[in-house]
Amino acid sequence: MKHLSKKKIAVILCVMLIIVVILAAVAIKQGKKNPYGKEATSMITEKEVSKVGDTLRAAGLSNVDMFETWVYEYLENKNEDFQSNAYSDADCRMTAVLLLDDQISCDGAEEYKGDYLMVDVDKMQNDDTYILIRDNLHVFTTLFGETTIPDSGIENALPNNWKKHGMKVFNENASLVSLVFSTTDTDEVFVGHAGVLVDCSKLNDSPYKKFLFVEKLAFNEAFMATEIGNPKELIDIFSKRADYTVEEGEHKPIVYINDKLLGELK
Repeated sequence: MKHLSKKKIAVILCVMLIIVVILAAVAIKQGKKNPYGKEATSMITEKEVSKVGDTLRAAGLSNVDMFETWVYEYLENKNEDFQSNAYSDADCRMTAVLLLDDQISCDGAEEYKGDYLMVDVDKMQNDDTYILIRDNLHVFTTLFGETTIPDSGIENALPNNWKKHGMKVFNENASLVSLVFSTTDTDEVFVGHAGVLVDCSKLNDSPYKKFLFVEKLAFNEAFMATEIGNPKELIDIFSKRADYTVEEGEHKPIVYINDKLLGELK
């Protein structure tokens, strides 16, 4: 066999390295991997705001113009210090309620006396950015705040709370996704994350063919719109997020579509 010179070997290695870099770039562009879930392109960019917004409107969701404003403000100010008050910043629950708004019914909403939603409550009460959802404050806290774990099991805590307060989502195209966590020192659970799931198969001329999950990751973090094939894929997406892991012996977070159990994280 003919031996290659060191120069030729170096050239071959350089070419191979370039090919690897190109393939990696293509994989990232096509959305192969992403720290938030399955799709690398799931963060809403400026080019995608209207595409997502039009889908939300087609689904009959509320306050989409304001949602788009929040997204644009985040994109313009995302590099600012969160505490600088350069812009108002919502979290996942506030964003979900903005979009569902009057499509959530609740009988007998209660005054909030817990601790977990204190930041949400303070923003909704004192920042006029959230004036559109301020009137639903008690519905908001009843929906997402701490609720006692029943004797029948932790998986029944959220459904029991919905039944107790007559909570329903009146939208045949969209549902509320809730990720429920247990507290470490009490017998309660709370909604630690929320988003809106749109069934795009029911929409005419939607650029998305199956399901679109829209969420705000957290305060000072990105707005996301991730297309999935079926709701069960949410389990995989959430299970990959480091923020949703629990200590050994603690109950794994549980996912619900409205008040229906979808499953627990892996």
